[in-house]
Amino acid sequence: MVPTELVEKEFWRLVNSIEEDVTVEYGADIHSKEFGSGFPISDGKRKLSPEEEEYAGSGWNLNVMPVLKQSVLCHINADISGMKVPWLYVGMVFSAFCWHIEDHWSYSINYLHWGEPKTWYGVPSFAAEHLEEVMKKLTPELFESQPDLLHQLVTLMNPNTLMAHGVPVVRTNQCAGEFVITFPRAYHSGFNQGYNFAEAVNFCTADWVSPPKNGAMTPQKIRVIHQNVG
Repeated sequence: MVPTELVEKEFWRLVNSIEEDVTVEYGADIHSKEFGSGFPISDGKRKLSPEEEEYAGSGWNLNVMPVLKQSVLCHINADISGMKVPWLYVGMVFSAFCWHIEDHWSYSINYLHWGEPKTWYGVPSFAAEHLEEVMKKLTPELFESQPDLLHQLVTLMNPNTLMAHGVPVVRTNQCAGEFVITFPRAYHSGFNQGYNFAEAVNFCTADWVSPPKNGAMTPQKIRVIHQNVG
């Protein structure tokens, strides 16, 4: 197995290179309602084993977590794909997800079912504006033509560059059988170390509904969201 550090070094070398082109494929944002979940589901379509029954009702099952009574999303009746209903991700080496935050600044949870590790980079929510300022400062021409560039999930910037400009960045390698949770307004990005299969969904705990501090959602905004999707 190639050490993760070497794969990471080669990934950023390719990203920074203007002379080399590499094409990779990434099966991202695949609807689990249509193609099935990696977790067992009690939907009556097939008989589950006793072990599967246990996992089907577990709060760590990503089909269950968003609608637990501790999650604000349980009060939204509609199935929101990717937010209340998990999305699937089939990755290959160097397939990447660019810097972004979650819709409505919600929490997210990602589970790696099997395969090679997934390398993550994260920036705490208190530094979100700093990251945005640094990116705009270093690539002004991109943001002048596309002010909403960071909402398009197409922007990669080396974590070392961000840290050199004072943005705090943490990293981790997620291995098969492990969860990664991102917090509200915490920018994150990363890439896959090889062939793997992951599943992700959003959830919102009670602290997400708080006075509008650091952009947290307000009850008024939640009512609007409920009216729009319910």
